[in-house]
Amino acid sequence: MLSSMGSTSETYSGTIVTQTIGQASSIGFYTNSTSTIKQGYQTPFFKLSKSFSNNNIQPVSIFPNPFTNHILINYKIDEKVNFKVFDVNGKLIYNDNLIFNSDRKEVDLSAFSKGFYFVTIKSKNLTFNTKLIKR
Repeated sequence: MLSSMGSTSETYSGTIVTQTIGQASSIGFYTNSTSTIKQGYQTPFFKLSKSFSNNNIQPVSIFPNPFTNHILINYKIDEKVNFKVFDVNGKLIYNDNLIFNSDRKEVDLSAFSKGFYFVTIKSKNLTFNTKLIKR
């Protein structure tokens, strides 16, 4: 489990409950005859997936994360990609086509408020999704 913050508590009945924010993926659920309890990441409306080349080398990296004003995107393939940023409600707040003539591109996100964001980078052969945190 990967999370940025959370807590663990014990209920009056002795049940241990853990909650986190910023979790990387769903980690489980419990079902009985009367209810279902799901714990984990709530998937936004867009598809979360990573597609990599056959040699399993990830051609995309974004840093720093957390960031303050700018991010750098490393992309090893010389082509155009679509770069989108969504807020935690799934609303598209940034959309740009980036052309990579070199391995690195700087993107100014200084207008963003502090918080969590979801990034999607798409090209012909790649869909890359990750989270960003602005300080």
